[in-house]
Amino acid sequence: MPRRAKTSAKWHNCPQCGTLTNNPKFCSRNCQNAHTNSPERKRQIQDSRNEANAKYRATKYTQTPQNVDRKAIQQFYANCLKGYEVDHIVTISKGGLHHIDNLQYLTIKENRSKSNKLEY
Repeated sequence: MPRRAKTSAKWHNCPQCGTLTNNPKFCSRNCQNAHTNSPERKRQIQDSRNEANAKYRATKYTQTPQNVDRKAIQQFYANCLKGYEVDHIVTISKGGLHHIDNLQYLTIKENRSKSNKLEY
């Protein structure tokens, strides 16, 4: 029995250049690289990593209260300006909570020099 050609391919517009393609993400490797290497995309990736790392550390040390407003914390991370990082005022490793009241923005240099010290 002969094989039938696939005719149910779905066509999409490439999100980078708008070219019509049957690839669900990008029309070419160049478009994918241009999207992946854009400053906005790199910032999104870094923000999601920072948030995931903070959540992991808070879970690891069981420092996330049950009644915490997770949406507010996510929004706090999302609003962090370029050149700044979200910092726990009282570090999680020293008993601080992963709570909106315990978060602040610090410059990258200040945050790295603070490390996990209680007094800054």
